Amino acid sequence: MNAKRRLTPTATALVAAALAAHAAGAPPTPPPGQDRKESLAALTKIAAGYRVMPGSGGAAELDEEPAIRWNKPVSNIKDAAMFFWMREGRPVAAGTFLWQGGSGLYHEFQSLVPGPLRAERDGKPVWGTVKPGVTFAPVPGAPAPADARNKRLVQMKTLAEGFRTEAIKSPPFYGENSVYKFRLLPRPLVRYADPVRPEREGAVFAFVQDTDPEVLLILENRAHAGGTRWEFALAPMMGWQAKGWYKDLEVWSVGRQHPAHDPAQPYFVAGPFPVDGEWEAAVSRGRPTGGGPK
Repeated sequence: MNAKRRLTPTATALVAAALAAHAAGAPPTPPPGQDRKESLAALTKIAAGYRVMPGSGGAAELDEEPAIRWNKPVSNIKDAAMFFWMREGRPVAAGTFLWQGGSGLYHEFQSLVPGPLRAERDGKPVWGTVKPGVTFAPVPGAPAPADARNKRLVQMKTLAEGFRTEAIKSPPFYGENSVYKFRLLPRPLVRYADPVRPEREGAVFAFVQDTDPEVLLILENRAHAGGTRWEFALAPMMGWQAKGWYKDLEVWSVGRQHPAHDPAQPYFVAGPFPVDGEWEAAVSRGRPTGGGPK
């Protein structure tokens, strides 16, 4: 169910980044000998420190297996992992925890529910949305959901291939008004089902730049007029202006949010937080200081 991409920075690159960061007065970087397993343990520990609660219900459960992991040289992201919080059989929020060389750690969130959502860290509120995270709409011309699970997966993959997305990015990591067309990963990051009615299911697909998820596509078999139909929702995992199409029809757009430090918004980035010498031990609890990871 989980798609993973693992790109390992060389020890030489890490040493060079550490020296450059030290010269610039930036937070210290993870030691060059730190392996990928230790780094993932650190990112997972940070994710587990958040308590996410959709609507007025109880807390969602963090899936501690990352849905995808990557790095991104163009924006100096050394290591990053995306996690999902699940409640009642469906994802309610996505969170990416990443280390950007020369800056520190960023915590990036996107609500995946059509209603309010809030999150706490160390018992203190850190994120509380006032807008829907996603809006579902029927996939134009989609067939009725199939009666078998494997056939529904084929349908979801076929429908996902009909979507495309792009964003307009700017400095410091990109040229002014640069247009990036994103690539759809062939396998969903997450596939899920209603625990009571397993025929009601869905999947989260990712549109990526290199291997970095920039836009999430949710496809769900949702109730409608006594039956079910395939519906979709798109959500950003970046702060740039973006659009989405299904075949030749524009179906989604979002304005620039970069830097996205407003905790009342469905897409929210906290950080950068300085990395201490142990890397996996802790992150400072300071207020966001500007900038953004993507």
